[in-house]
Amino acid sequence: MKKIPLIICLIPALFIGLFYGITAAASSLNDEVQSDEKEGVVVAVINGSKIYRTALDLEVKSLTAHLLSLGDPVPKSDEPEIRKKALESLINAEILYTAGLKAGYDIDAALIDQEIQQVKDQFETPADYQKMLESIHFTENQLRRHFKKGLVVKNFVEQEFEKKVIVTPRDIRQYYTDHPEKFNRPEEVKASHILIKLDENATPAQKINAKKEIETILAQIKAGKDFATLAKALSQCPSNSDGGDLGYFKRGVMEKSFEDAAFSLEPGQSSGIVLTSFGYHIITVTGKKLESTVPFEKAEKRIQRHLTLHRSKALLDKFVDLQRQSATIDIEKQPEA
Repeated sequence: MKKIPLIICLIPALFIGLFYGITAAASSLNDEVQSDEKEGVVVAVINGSKIYRTALDLEVKSLTAHLLSLGDPVPKSDEPEIRKKALESLINAEILYTAGLKAGYDIDAALIDQEIQQVKDQFETPADYQKMLESIHFTENQLRRHFKKGLVVKNFVEQEFEKKVIVTPRDIRQYYTDHPEKFNRPEEVKASHILIKLDENATPAQKINAKKEIETILAQIKAGKDFATLAKALSQCPSNSDGGDLGYFKRGVMEKSFEDAAFSLEPGQSSGIVLTSFGYHIITVTGKKLESTVPFEKAEKRIQRHLTLHRSKALLDKFVDLQRQSATIDIEKQPEA
């Protein structure tokens, strides 16, 4: 998985799970914004408030990062649809921001100062912080407004929608009963491996050499040499820095030959030589979790939160749809990204 830029992790993704988008960074029409973004490309105007391309670009990055964090691939062909969803999120957020201000959920400047300081604390030097701002084409004033809008919307949604949703103990129990598949934990193993790569177009000589190399390593393991030490020194997988540790995984994640070998082992046992499309492996299992069911008592709070968000989202969708009917929304023709 690609490494997600730090700033994407720092900016609150308030609309994931609500609009499947990200917090808005659209700008209002005060003098500071006009001077700050007068050269920016406008992508939409909502009731007179402009949304700039810089905000949309960041929104696209945030949504893409969210999809990657879920393990979803993001092919290039999906980029126009992601950009469309990001813009819809910004429009919805601008509408909610305006509603939040009207409802009295403005944010004190001191709280925004704290948010900005938390971002700055993630960087070793002020210069690194400035480089980050430059990389996302934001000024600090724009970042401040981004956080302000996010916090206004967050408070508005929590107080006016989430806290007004009623989820009873009976609702929670019924959900647990009706969705047993959500509380079943499949069997998992924790494994480490040593890999000697073998390209699919390898010559017969390369295949012979790779096989000899893995056989030599296997002999060392059988002779009692430490697996993690050998993995760090000899494995050709990026996991070598962690002694070959792959963490816990369930069935269906790895190639079948690798999976079959790993799940057949008990903790402390090592495999023989296993061939996959990546090359030759030796696997050792360091932990195992048997299939189990999450008890109701442990799932109760999670179910309550899920039902609260699900029901509040339905209310929020209706509210935004109604607000959009009376809003003036002008979407500009977008230049190439």
